[in-house]
Amino acid sequence: MQQQVRSAGTPASPNTATLAVTIGAFYPIGAIYPLGYTLALTGGAPNVFSFQNNKLTIRVAAGTPVQIQYQLNDPAYVLVGIAFKPMGAPGAGRLEFPVVTATRTPLSSSLVVQDASLASLQGIDFSYVIVVQQVATGFIGIIDPDIENDPV
Repeated sequence: MQQQVRSAGTPASPNTATLAVTIGAFYPIGAIYPLGYTLALTGGAPNVFSFQNNKLTIRVAAGTPVQIQYQLNDPAYVLVGIAFKPMGAPGAGRLEFPVVTATRTPLSSSLVVQDASLASLQGIDFSYVIVVQQVATGFIGIIDPDIENDPV
């Protein structure tokens, strides 16, 4: 399935969650701490998406794909990529999250992730990291929240 990227100003569908990313403190990989950050759910149907304690929960019927958009409006950092792992199971999340699209401008960057909502992965929590690059130094850091796929 091909993913459509929304242009600025286009309203999100009810099956798209938007998470605003704010970097508070940058620590490159290898430092003692991961990035100091906040994530805030700023869009998405409340009956589909909830966000609490840095954990995004998605409730849809199996086979109903949804999108998750991570939006960083800070020219000092760039969202570089994202990696997933099902918690308590082997794998890398390639089947559940088959499409990731990065968009960058001089002032912001975003990642749009397609969650396929596969029946075989309903009820599975995914840990993931968002890879961030600091523009001034080129250093790489990570953000480390969770996603839970709940059956309807």
